[in-house]
Amino acid sequence: MSSGKQWMGVGLCMAMVPWTASAASCTRHIYNNSNQPWTFEAQTDQGNVHFSGAVCDGQTNGSCKVPANTTLSIQYTFSQNDSQGYWIITDHNGAVKKFGYTGQVGACPSIGHSGNTGGVAVNDPANGDLHAWNGQW
Repeated sequence: MSSGKQWMGVGLCMAMVPWTASAASCTRHIYNNSNQPWTFEAQTDQGNVHFSGAVCDGQTNGSCKVPANTTLSIQYTFSQNDSQGYWIITDHNGAVKKFGYTGQVGACPSIGHSGNTGGVAVNDPANGDLHAWNGQW
């Protein structure tokens, strides 16, 4: 086989893989639609969470204090094909709740919960999103 054909085969294989190692990330959002600030921190086991937007731009894993009526982007990254850890979320009174998240390359992480999550809805509107709708837990 000539070297041109070998490279063509490698290119075709790479084109069929939707998420490569360099692109193994998922963009989601933190929506603070409440009238109070909320603080978000990711305690990561695999991968990281990168913040971007008007506040906390360039931070990795937080802690990020999100002002009232603010939306910012978060990017989950993957390590060894997994992204997992915990969100530690604090309201303006200092009350804290912790939610685990997990996902594999090819899908955004899902945040675990059982029932009502209080003042912050998780996986809303999509897996990995966090939506503060009330000013406190």
